[in-house]
Amino acid sequence: MIQQTIFHYDFSHGRIEIPENQDVMLEFTVDSTDPELIVIFEGNGGTCQFTLTPAEKRAQWSVSGERIPSFREDLLAHPECMSFNATPYCPKHGKNDAKENLFLPDGMFMVRILLHTDRKMNAAVLDAEIAGHHTMASMRQDLTVSAVSTNNRNNLFHLS
Repeated sequence: MIQQTIFHYDFSHGRIEIPENQDVMLEFTVDSTDPELIVIFEGNGGTCQFTLTPAEKRAQWSVSGERIPSFREDLLAHPECMSFNATPYCPKHGKNDAKENLFLPDGMFMVRILLHTDRKMNAAVLDAEIAGHHTMASMRQDLTVSAVSTNNRNNLFHLS
């Protein structure tokens, strides 16, 4: 039997603590006119950031908030690479990558991020679903997430 408890946390202080070894679902309501959604995962082993910029129809997983190239931009910047696996930001690596030309509806839409702590791999597995149309996954070796901070105040926090 799967038991799920739903908590509504107040992100007004910008940060919530994550219980150890818990799978967490974060849900954000985003307006297409918002400048960007930033979600930062902090803990032992560093940080990881998800950024969605609705005006640019772009999303990325990265270590910091600096813009990283999309797969297309990465291939254009490295024409000498004979394999797309050799490019630094290949989505196949499952770490830092960006998606562009996202289909985002006008008005409000949902962004869901699932955080799974895998103790066997000693990793945090993060999976973002954007507006029900796009997914982006990232695996962070040696990251145990203990806190999440965001600039978005329209949220739900599911603990399972």
